[in-house]
Amino acid sequence: MSNAPYFSHDCDMWNDPKIIKVRRKYGISGYGLVNRLNELLRISENNRIALDDDTLDDIIFDLQDELITREMLDDIILHYKLYEREAADDECEFGYFYSKRMRRNMEKMEEIKQKRSFAGQMSGKARQVINTSSITAQQNTTSKKASKKESKVKHTINITFDEFWDLYDKKIGDRTKVTLKWLSLTDADRISVMAHIPLYIQSTPDKQFRKHPMTYLNNSGWKDEILNKSNGVDRFKKDTTGFPMAYCEKCGISESYEEKELYGDSKCCNAKLLPEKPKLERKLGDKEAQ
Repeated sequence: MSNAPYFSHDCDMWNDPKIIKVRRKYGISGYGLVNRLNELLRISENNRIALDDDTLDDIIFDLQDELITREMLDDIILHYKLYEREAADDECEFGYFYSKRMRRNMEKMEEIKQKRSFAGQMSGKARQVINTSSITAQQNTTSKKASKKESKVKHTINITFDEFWDLYDKKIGDRTKVTLKWLSLTDADRISVMAHIPLYIQSTPDKQFRKHPMTYLNNSGWKDEILNKSNGVDRFKKDTTGFPMAYCEKCGISESYEEKELYGDSKCCNAKLLPEKPKLERKLGDKEAQ
């Protein structure tokens, strides 16, 4: 199995309005060039490529295709809204180009990776607490009186308040009171809280609708069932990086969106976004706009 870096590729990229414009002018060669640029961006440091002549000429040389010229490369990078410009720095005085969408997807992949890592850490702590609680306190064998009593072990909080405070990410209310409430929980409860919070946050991404930390702890919020309150967001299928896929009501083109964007208009036609591909009535004489 290949260990090459992965990035998402829309199954309907061929019909993306921006790609259609590239295909009209450059045909399949333009389509192939866009895909190769995306591959190069994925494996490049900071997912960006320098705009100096040597770097761009190297891309053309690497492709070894007489139909793909330097002029085509410059045109596609600069004029089809597929890529963004980044300011120059000490390493490249001409600046860089990058894919805003790719960076967004990479950030989403990193977020998922961190959540999985955190879940693994919480699982490890849970096993540690269970193993510790299963060991009986040692008795003092040097004294008959002491042997009748279990040795008292000073308890250490398994998960600090700051870990909870940072993960919950709604830092309002009396911190002192919330801290005392946190310290009053059992080890098992604190582990359950930390396992529940990522799911709770995912169901309420807008923190203004999240419970106050004190309310969450007082009401044992970690025991509540996670309900999907996404106002219909759950009806949209997800792409490989977790972003919802939506269809434009006007042209039927699909594209990835952030959840908050689903309440707005499509990027292509400024029309309503749908979870399923609409059945468009093709009028007689219709053809692609030039």
